[in-house]
Amino acid sequence: EARRWACRAMSYSKRLGPYVGYTIFTTLQGIIAFRMFRRGKGEKFFDEGKEILDVMEKWLERSENLVKDKVLILRAELYASTCEVKKAKETYERSIRAARNCGRVNDQGHAYELMGDYLASILEIPQATECYLKAHECYMQWGAVMKAKKIQEDHHLDLANGRP
Repeated sequence: EARRWACRAMSYSKRLGPYVGYTIFTTLQGIIAFRMFRRGKGEKFFDEGKEILDVMEKWLERSENLVKDKVLILRAELYASTCEVKKAKETYERSIRAARNCGRVNDQGHAYELMGDYLASILEIPQATECYLKAHECYMQWGAVMKAKKIQEDHHLDLANGRP
């Protein structure tokens, strides 16, 4: 049922362009699709993630400040899904900078968290830990205390020493 409504909303968005709530929803839908692909759930998820990225890249022309960091995070997830390590890392970093430059500390924290997940998946644990620490800091700055606490617990962060 949710998927049916999401597809219906996607058809409207192609004609009307983005609005804030929908860009968030669409970005999350793309992230989930790429993650499902990387977990071996099928090529259809890669295709879905790519389709969502294509739609959001069209929005970039009209609403760069609204979607730039989100397009970059989806590109990073695409590169992560195609095993392009250098491009994935660079694009996660570009997404973090874009979110920071637009003053969206919540999106910056999310990008750090996603980069941390990617780095952990390729066994770059110290770098992943740094990303999780920065995500925690962003979430605290944003006021998402429970989200920050979950990051701390999930990744066993010792905030006093900056180590797991």
